[in-house]
Amino acid sequence: MCPRSVLKRVIEYELSCLFESSYNAAFLVGVESEFVLLKNTNPVEPVNVHGYSNSQALASGTKETEVMEDIAQGLVESGIELMMYHSEAAPGQYEVVTGPLPPLEAADALVHTRETIFNMASKHGFRATFAPRLYLDNCGSAAHTHISVHPINPEQPFGLQPSVAEDPEDLSATSENVLTPLEHVFLAGLLDHLPAACAFTLPNCTSYSRMVDGIWSGGTWIAWGTHNRETPVRLCVPPTYPPAPTQTQPLSAKSAVPTANPPSGNHFEVKCVDGTSSPYLAFSGLLGAGLLGIQSRSPLIEKDCRATAATMTEAEREAVGVKRRLPRTWEEARSALEEDVAMRDLLGGVVEGFLTLDGLLHSPASEAERVQMLVENY
Repeated sequence: MCPRSVLKRVIEYELSCLFESSYNAAFLVGVESEFVLLKNTNPVEPVNVHGYSNSQALASGTKETEVMEDIAQGLVESGIELMMYHSEAAPGQYEVVTGPLPPLEAADALVHTRETIFNMASKHGFRATFAPRLYLDNCGSAAHTHISVHPINPEQPFGLQPSVAEDPEDLSATSENVLTPLEHVFLAGLLDHLPAACAFTLPNCTSYSRMVDGIWSGGTWIAWGTHNRETPVRLCVPPTYPPAPTQTQPLSAKSAVPTANPPSGNHFEVKCVDGTSSPYLAFSGLLGAGLLGIQSRSPLIEKDCRATAATMTEAEREAVGVKRRLPRTWEEARSALEEDVAMRDLLGGVVEGFLTLDGLLHSPASEAERVQMLVENY
């Protein structure tokens, strides 16, 4: 029943799964932690009303700037890679982005990051809340999770052993060329089991008030898209630049045959995750879903969705394989987990224990009570 032990078991399954399937890869996980700084919790009062990446939200001499500087210093001194921090779109909202780590280390680092944020805010008399959505007229707070699949041996093309298929091209024939074969089957499994994983990544009834269409939360349709913030799984592809004139290779060098394929620089941003989730269970659900795809070499049904699925016609969604909706409520996510036999077998007894929480996470009836519950508990 220990969530950390569940993630360790998933990692052990990863190693055996990759060995048995002849895939040669490892995973890295990084997280964007969004939160709101409050100077009063009853009634709820944010520290400011500045917008996304607004310099005034980090003005010199202000208490909120001191809080963010202390958070940054605390994370750096603890050995956690701090990639950036900035203000977000909602009143009093900020984001801290930490660097990629192996899954178990990433979950440990996220726990430490959340504790650092909460305690540094408390030190200055503020309350930091990871509540999914405080303001129904503005965006919510998420824990967008970035997952990358890396080849251990770059001498093997994209981390794929030759014994996997007679023709490796077949594995990516139905996907975009930018995906490696391993990313292809991982993504297929992730999308296939995403409804069940949402029970862990969106564990609170109020989590689903954030997951709506049109506010860059990932939307309500099961889809993936290159740089598409309106899909729950966003494929992030590194930019490519032409070589500078001084870096142009001579003709003889261009004709040389490379000895190995470079590793992919892609990663997947999973947007249907929030800060009320246990990092250990959330990562177990997401990585477990992808590993089930690797094990079964799942076909990728969904194609690259470049538009907002909610505004597409049924025929347009059909053309890119977008047919299913994400769970719209906590009850729907619970049912999806109950019905996903493969996910339950992989995660073990923690699923039964998790599902016994029925009724404990239901939202209060009134909006004021809902907000109060959120800021007091998250």
